[in-house]
Amino acid sequence: MAAAPQGHMPNAGMPFDPNAVPSDETLAADLAGGPIVMDGLNMVVSTVQTYGWLLVGACALMVYVASRLRPSLQRWQQQREDSAYKKQDVNTASSRVEAMMQARQKMQAELDAQAAVHKALMAEKEEKKRLEKIDDYDKMQQGKSKVRAPPTSSKDKPKKSLRGDTYSPLGGSGGDSCGWRPSRRAGPSGGG
Repeated sequence: MAAAPQGHMPNAGMPFDPNAVPSDETLAADLAGGPIVMDGLNMVVSTVQTYGWLLVGACALMVYVASRLRPSLQRWQQQREDSAYKKQDVNTASSRVEAMMQARQKMQAELDAQAAVHKALMAEKEEKKRLEKIDDYDKMQQGKSKVRAPPTSSKDKPKKSLRGDTYSPLGGSGGDSCGWRPSRRAGPSGGG
């Protein structure tokens, strides 16, 4: 009978003692490099080496099939939810419809109120324009100038340059690496 290697037997050369408790070092050594772990790792590596491309193809096929089946699974789930929705009792369905109608009426009332406010503002603007035109006409009749000062608003701010203050057209591309493009290579033009 062959003797086991020294590294794998914690008490090599010592008589076997069934009551002896192995130390943490010997347990860690057995678990980290034990023959079972190494055999399993060797088996996994050899399987990947032998069937690697087959495994990659199988994974790709599974991803493809899953992407093709997902829409039909979603349709099936939607049909299940719709059938469960239809199986509810009449009172629940009628109360849901009434709640939807009330919500729609509330939203329509809000929209009508906003439309009325907008209409009033537009009428006020039109009236103001009409009065300005009448005033301008009266001034023209009296011989005064029609020109009035332009209205100032918050929109009349000085425009900011998009290129910045340091831009110079002679200074190169300014950080853009695609400034130059080759000329178009056209074939001979047609003619007679």
